[in-house]
Parts: sequence; structure tokens; C-alpha cells
Amino acid sequence: MKKHYQPINCSLYDHLEAAITKNEMVELIISSKEGIEQKMHIRCKDLYAKNGEEFLVLENESTLRLDQILSLNGINFKGRDFCSF
Repeated sequence: MKKHYQPINCSLYDHLEAAITKNEMVELIISSKEGIEQKMHIRCKDLYAKNGEEFLVLENESTLRLDQILSLNGINFKGRDFCSF
């Protein structure tokens, strides 16, 4: 069953946009669909929204829903205030 999308912290979005613009390698800690934490070092390629959900495209062309991201470059984003558009 698909989990309801939780809007993300605005600061996370800003950090992701900066990493994409600078083509920087980032450290992401994400929560998989099974709830398992995974760490990856990868470049971010693009951001997009579809059906009320926001996604990150990685350099390997895989996508992540932004609410799966727990931290970016050591900055914890879970539990922080979120954006509402």
C-alpha cells in the first residue's frame, strides 16, 4: 500500500536545488518503502512534482519521493516544519 505523501521542509528543497545547480555529490539518508534506512552518495539531477507529490531524480535516473529523505549532507530534516504550497 502506498503511503500518503508528507510535504517536506522548505529548507530541504532549497538544499536540493543548490546541489543540482552546483552538480555536487551529496550524502542522502533515505527511508525505503519498507522503512529501512539507506545511505547513499550520489548527485542529484532534477526535481519535479506529479499528482501532488514531489520527486528527486538521481544521476542514475532513479527517482525518490522527497518525503523519503531523512537527511541531506548530515542535516536531519525529519520532524521539521514543512512547506505547504
